[in-house]
Amino acid sequence: MNRREENLIRILYERKNTFVLVREMAEHENCSDKTIRNSLNKVEKYLSKFSSDLKLDRIKGKGICLRVKENSRWTLNHVLGSSCLNEETLSTRERRFELAYTLLMSTKAMTLKEFSKKYYVNKKVIADDLVEIRRQLEKYNLKIISKQRVGNYIEGVEKDKREALAQAIKNQGEFNKAKDSLKSIFMPYEIEMVNKAIVDLQNHMEISFVDESSDALTIHILFMIKRIKLNQSIKLSRSKKDLVAPKIQYSWAMKLARNLEEVFSIRFPEDEIIYLAIHLLGAKYNGDNTIELSNFIHSSEANIVDILMDRLLDNLEKIGETSFKSDGILIQALRLHLYASLNRINYGLSLENPILDKIKQMSPYLYYEVLDIIDRFNTQYNMNIPKEEVAYITIHFQASIERNRKDPPKKYSAIILCHLGIGISNYLKIKLEKIFPWIDFKGSISVKEIREYTKSNSVNFIFSTVDIDKYHINYIKINSIIDQTEEKKIEEAINKHLMTMDLKKDRKAHKFIYNEFIFLNKNFKNKIEIIKFITDELQRTGRIDEKFFSTVLKREAVDSTEIGNFLAIPHGSTDHIISSTISILTLRKPIVWDRDQVQIIFLLAVKKDDYSKDNTMRNFFKFLNNLTANKEVLKKLMEENNINLFLKSIKNLYVL
Repeated sequence: MNRREENLIRILYERKNTFVLVREMAEHENCSDKTIRNSLNKVEKYLSKFSSDLKLDRIKGKGICLRVKENSRWTLNHVLGSSCLNEETLSTRERRFELAYTLLMSTKAMTLKEFSKKYYVNKKVIADDLVEIRRQLEKYNLKIISKQRVGNYIEGVEKDKREALAQAIKNQGEFNKAKDSLKSIFMPYEIEMVNKAIVDLQNHMEISFVDESSDALTIHILFMIKRIKLNQSIKLSRSKKDLVAPKIQYSWAMKLARNLEEVFSIRFPEDEIIYLAIHLLGAKYNGDNTIELSNFIHSSEANIVDILMDRLLDNLEKIGETSFKSDGILIQALRLHLYASLNRINYGLSLENPILDKIKQMSPYLYYEVLDIIDRFNTQYNMNIPKEEVAYITIHFQASIERNRKDPPKKYSAIILCHLGIGISNYLKIKLEKIFPWIDFKGSISVKEIREYTKSNSVNFIFSTVDIDKYHINYIKINSIIDQTEEKKIEEAINKHLMTMDLKKDRKAHKFIYNEFIFLNKNFKNKIEIIKFITDELQRTGRIDEKFFSTVLKREAVDSTEIGNFLAIPHGSTDHIISSTISILTLRKPIVWDRDQVQIIFLLAVKKDDYSKDNTMRNFFKFLNNLTANKEVLKKLMEENNINLFLKSIKNLYVL
């Protein structure tokens, strides 16, 4: 039982033994007659379990009547307070969703009193809800107009209302979860028939949309049908219709509309078919499609897609271990993606990316490189590709890097000295290889071979099941059977051994980090003060030129460099860097960078060549990922006053 069903019980009980029209209840709940009938089925089922004293009487043409036996002891409080009632009280988020939906769908004004009565909250709560909804609707160019003695209604064009309605559903979560919201608005068979029509279209045209696009089309078409029935159709300009009509997606939209007209007994106006074609133009295709864009893309559109593709491939070529230009999977998937995305942008469709912040955290360097390319492209071609799209492009290139990444060379070598024979020796070798894949195990030798072996062979580690102190050789003592306790002991011994050998410096973990550019527990009010302070120090020592500071601020204006978990990584143009440096500054108290609080700042002034010529920066970004996941180390770094101890904590977090 949900809030609507509880409301129906209240209405029927207050007018018990008299008939109430379904239409009257639908108007009270601001929903369709079908929705009320579905809810009444649940009410009837609940009442039958509750008591035989209560029974719903339905008579066609008269309405619904709650029959209550004479002298029944059950009051409304009993009915609503019963343990049988699995009441799903609306959360603030759910109530605001319903309010927004009601306002977007309604053709008349609604008063605070009407909303207050419907949701059983005071008018102040509804007023606060409307403030938040008003803020959310601003990005769709919609306004909530409030007039005394009239009520509240939404002012704006139909296209923007559709976008807001669709996004309200998407904001409920994954589509499978959002279906509960859809089912409170649409009948299950309506959802099923729209889904079937979309699947039939894909089969007929031999194309395959990604799930996200199929779900978005379903939501869009369902609202399209509902708005057409309310005489609230889309109106498009003649120029836009002329632009879309020649495209193949218009013929797809025609086919889809004709199929749906038969099912829903409606007629799609021409403007609605054009608008449906626009959504099809913005749909994303599965990567395993065999379709060629040339089959349904005009030469001018292909040209702009190819220009952007070339810009991205040329500028990012040196980042991956292999050539992006030779990655056919990347090129096919990226072209399909850019075609759909540029269509969405050109035709004014919304472009959301729910994992934008996660992508920035996972691949910050790659993200900001793509952002820089897109920013220049936007300026030159008067485009408006947003940061949400930048993140999607980043994922395509990151996938290529992961797909083509070769196993890293094993940096360290080792030998196993075992006194228990070949069986145990082989077991130890296999076990240790699994635990330490970055070590190249050369094999096993006996105790008597050790002195001669070390004279002619250089290894970083010797693992021995026996004491060999008399040979004055550094080694790690291990048991012949390695359990979890033994594994942990070996790991600790290796880390200690690495520190003793000072091998960590070979990994160039902090090649560009210098003590003189680490500033701990500083007091600043905002990010501009912090960036100015660090860049002044860098310029004073000749590591950057005077223009670098302004390029850092420009980058911040394009997109904030905060990456969550109190971290920010400001950076500027590589054209103004003289000597690569990573400066670190911690704050005594966190500040609001843009949206999030930040307390540790890594200002990156790294030359372009230094990003790609070894693994230094890759290791640095791996370190950042480790740091964001380690709250204990984060807290320690924020509180640390000693630069050497601060650096030691950073070293310990770098990946081998």
